[in-house]
Amino acid sequence: MGYEVFKFSHFFSIVVNYFVAIAAVYVPCFVYSWLRTLFEYGGWQEAQVIVEDNDFIRVDIPANFHWVPGQHCFLRFGRFGLRVLSSHPFTICSLPAQSSEDPSKITFYLRYRGGFTNRLYSFAKARPGVTLPVLVNGPYGGIDIQKFLHSDRSIVVAGGSGAGWALPLIELFARKHVADADFHRIGDGVDEKPAERTTDAGGLQSLRLILVTRDTATRVWFRKTVDELLRQYPSMHESPAFHLEVYLTGEAEQLKDSPEVLKDLEQALG
Repeated sequence: MGYEVFKFSHFFSIVVNYFVAIAAVYVPCFVYSWLRTLFEYGGWQEAQVIVEDNDFIRVDIPANFHWVPGQHCFLRFGRFGLRVLSSHPFTICSLPAQSSEDPSKITFYLRYRGGFTNRLYSFAKARPGVTLPVLVNGPYGGIDIQKFLHSDRSIVVAGGSGAGWALPLIELFARKHVADADFHRIGDGVDEKPAERTTDAGGLQSLRLILVTRDTATRVWFRKTVDELLRQYPSMHESPAFHLEVYLTGEAEQLKDSPEVLKDLEQALG
């Protein structure tokens, strides 16, 4: 009997110490993320949630902080009960506004699966353009943007839901392309107005983007989205410096040239 009590007490002590050790690490991290969200980002924000034509979930949130392509944020959505206690990491698919006077917004494109994203998809599908309260914690991570900008040529490869991740890289290249064109006009004396030179017209000169997807709807959506993005930069729209390739795999590859798909693609691109 004495041995059983001894064994149980030691086992209980090990279990308690195990959970204490976990709590000592997890609780400060949990509290820190909540405090940073509340004090650095102003608490709750209003997120507009839209289901795109290819069933991606688009989330737009006003932002008063700076970020770079490739970074991600942790989001906590309200109106879903205790799920507000859990945060979900999503990659930012937009760039900050070019002027500090213009409002910025962070955009996320989510592909619904099981669990929370499936519930969010169903909620937004039934309520087009709905707004939800959300807590934002971030940004974190990112890529070495200087290597991207200082290369002569870059190739970006994305697949599936990673299509949204590539959009800010396209826009960043478009902004640099326009700035380089302005730089050359000033240097050639075409534009005599004083301007701030934000580029030395060097670095990245061409961008090739390759998207691979098993979904014909994503192919159409991505080309449409890129076309709308480039319309903001007229000098980029027909520029040979940017080349987009979209490849279909699996069953979708057999349908890529079907009349229905080609019609959808033509309508999307106007």
